[in-house]
Amino acid sequence: MSEEHTLLLGEIKGQLTALNSTVANIDGKIDKMDTRLRAVETRAAIHGAAAGGVAGVGMALLAAKIKTMLGA
Repeated sequence: MSEEHTLLLGEIKGQLTALNSTVANIDGKIDKMDTRLRAVETRAAIHGAAAGGVAGVGMALLAAKIKTMLGA
């Protein structure tokens, strides 16, 4: 192999090393975002279930009140 090929292979190896460290850094950031998003989604589900329960009870009470007012 010529000296030029050796230099090119060394350059390619350096670029691959840099690319690997960049990918590892991105993986770490994605893991952090996933952890935060999971917490947000959990809170949203809890709040949605609570709001749905309150709305359901409210509608049942309203329906009962209307039935009582109409004498049904």
